[in-house]
Amino acid sequence: MKRMLIGLIMLGLASAGYASVFTNITAIGLWENADNWDDGVPTSTNDANIARYASVLITNSTAEAAIFTLNSGLNNPAGSGGNLTVAFNGILNATSIDGWKNARLWNYGVINLTSYLAGTTSRVEYNNYGTINAGGNLDVGNIFNNSGTFNGATLEGVGHLNLTDGTMTFSNVTFFTAGTMDVSGDGTLIVNATNSTHFATLTNEITTAIAGGQITTDGVAFSGATMETVGTTITLTAVDIPEPPQPVDLNLTNAVNSQWTTGGNWYTNETTDLHGSLPTGIDDVWVTGAMELSGASVTGTANNVSMNQGAVFTITNNATLNAGAVSLLSSGAGANLTVAFDGVLNATSIADSKNSTLYNYGDINLTAGVDVKTLGDFYNYGTIDAADLDMNKSSSFNQMGGTFNAVNLLAGTHASVSQVNLHGGTMTFTDTTAFDTNHLGKLVLDFAGDGELILNAGAEFTNLTNEITTAIAGGQITTDG
Repeated sequence: MKRMLIGLIMLGLASAGYASVFTNITAIGLWENADNWDDGVPTSTNDANIARYASVLITNSTAEAAIFTLNSGLNNPAGSGGNLTVAFNGILNATSIDGWKNARLWNYGVINLTSYLAGTTSRVEYNNYGTINAGGNLDVGNIFNNSGTFNGATLEGVGHLNLTDGTMTFSNVTFFTAGTMDVSGDGTLIVNATNSTHFATLTNEITTAIAGGQITTDGVAFSGATMETVGTTITLTAVDIPEPPQPVDLNLTNAVNSQWTTGGNWYTNETTDLHGSLPTGIDDVWVTGAMELSGASVTGTANNVSMNQGAVFTITNNATLNAGAVSLLSSGAGANLTVAFDGVLNATSIADSKNSTLYNYGDINLTAGVDVKTLGDFYNYGTIDAADLDMNKSSSFNQMGGTFNAVNLLAGTHASVSQVNLHGGTMTFTDTTAFDTNHLGKLVLDFAGDGELILNAGAEFTNLTNEITTAIAGGQITTDG
């Protein structure tokens, strides 16, 4: 930082103004608010110091300053640096910017500097999504993330540069003697060498940095950072390695019968930000209105599917949903999930929270269990294969036809009693801990019509026979109520 300190002294002597300190540390403060400064809003002849803990916002305005210093207090703890944000409609015109320990910069607008942009090696982070024009150098002391446009004289420093997008253009680079850079996406570094000798020197340095792993692509050394030369211009880019998709929380619109297969129905952040594409197997889905997955050979995918109060979700017309956990998270009006006679649901589990209903006429295949809780009401006319059926807190499961196959029939230990109504079809288990001594009286099993319970007891035959005999005698197993 020797060069930077000399620059500060020289510019300080040349300035006829004074330094104004941004002192508002209670919230993000506007640049143009004089109350945020100890000596008024700076002008082009005044230095601007952003004190530690302070955060300044330049938005819908043009800010002027001479030397701009982020975090004028040096020996402060981590996370307490001075912060500057230039919004997309903001402009900052200054001589230079210095960032000290823990300083942060986010630029979405335009920053014009007649001299340099520099940061120390101690936890300084600069983020550029807009445009920065620097008449001097970019000194990367710690972290610089670029997704916008940067124009400067020399790229230097000992830190790390993430060129994830956008273009950075310089006339010289000394950065690769000690610094590291990762190029990804459409990130491009352009160096306009001054002459053929300079061009040869830069070419060798960049080639060596790529070979030595100082320049990586998507965080991987030797993965394809490429250098092209035209005349004395060097262009460094990354091969097009698509980044893996990141999971997001998606919400369907509240419109009636919103189609799962319509990208325009999917939003992030409730219903304010259009996502525009269908969920994938890593995305969590929230259903807040009425949704339908429909169509022959149509398959929907998601990670976890959660249904809020009043939500209605129908899988129909030969459609299939592949998902993780399906949760009916509701109270009051409850949520309703229907799998039509030609629909298929493949999931990890199904659970309700309160007052929710499930109607299955199709096929449900679960790797874990069906968990019916607090006043939940499930009806099965089709086929359900699961690990177990767990009944809790005054809930009911109604087997009206079809088949239900699981390992265990479970009952909770809550004071309220749940009920399984086997009024049609077949339910098959290998165990029924719902009728053991620890759960006696927590579940009523009622038979009606042609409902049939099959227990493949195996070694537990004697125990199950005794437990079921006791349950019949104790009124836990009834016929037509």
